[in-house]
Amino acid sequence: MNKSVWLSLLIPVGLFSSFIVTAILLLHWLKVPGLSAWTGLMIAFLFIVTLSGLGLISVKYRQNQESFSKYYFIVMILRFFLGILFVLAGLLLINENRVIFVTNFLVLYLLFLGFEIYYLIANFHSRTSR
Repeated sequence: MNKSVWLSLLIPVGLFSSFIVTAILLLHWLKVPGLSAWTGLMIAFLFIVTLSGLGLISVKYRQNQESFSKYYFIVMILRFFLGILFVLAGLLLINENRVIFVTNFLVLYLLFLGFEIYYLIANFHSRTSR
């Protein structure tokens, strides 16, 4: 995959992640209860998984546009199982409030999943309408 493809993926995912980090920092600054100390690690994990998933989908879409849905579902399943592994590892390592940890991860997971769906719909819809 060439650099322009990675940059075209890195910019929107990076901007979205920056927005999430800013929101989390604001919530920490306002001392909102219910935030896990591990949210930074969660955001980094989801950033890497989202960037990798979008990269795989983009590469496979350029190779064969008919295989888009197959690779999209593969990425979704991988994201799901990697998320389960991350939560299980967190539950084994963290002795703090585990419900807050899982809830924070679930909210971030759904935000990143929503972003990925929005990005794919907006990006690939514009390619197919040309």
